Amino acid sequence: MGTVKVRVSQEPEAREQAEEELVTCFVSGRQVPRSEAVQVRIGPRQRVWMLPEYTRDWEPSPERR
Repeated sequence: MGTVKVRVSQEPEAREQAEEELVTCFVSGRQVPRSEAVQVRIGPRQRVWMLPEYTRDWEPSPERR
């Protein structure tokens, strides 16, 4: 028989730590918390982190217009 993959859910503390982890924005080069960044696909098997304002779906908030 083949192998069976088991997905293990993260503990709540592990999820919180992952959200607080710093990632580097591909466009600006700034270090930002993972929870504030968006992972964007830029090619086959290539993903980068970007701030939402650098993505095409981003709408500025009313106070930034």
